[in-house]
Amino acid sequence: MLERIFRETIGIKKEEEVLIVSDYNSFEMDEIIRKTVEKLSREVVSIIMKPRERDGEEPPGVIAESMRAADVVIAPTSKSLTHTEARKRACRAGTRVVTMPGITKSMLFSDAMTADYRE
Repeated sequence: MLERIFRETIGIKKEEEVLIVSDYNSFEMDEIIRKTVEKLSREVVSIIMKPRERDGEEPPGVIAESMRAADVVIAPTSKSLTHTEARKRACRAGTRVVTMPGITKSMLFSDAMTADYRE
């Protein structure tokens, strides 16, 4: 089920490198996502940072650079990275970025996430 979500909606390919950016508050989601994405991609790297204090707060520089280098970034963080310069620079570099601020296990396995949008 999750495999289909990441393969079809994000388009993860076997030859790609995927970066998962999480924080201490969202580490459980990192593990769930990593176990699924490992089956779909060449390499999965997880980086865990201190939780940001607010949405839009920049991640550390080493994470921002890693985001630019990855083919795909999945960010199940407790605060949003959507409007950060790090995300914008990664996208300009060609990285596909999926931010998932505040996502929980129950949300990840909900009907909305598992729907077949091709139907």
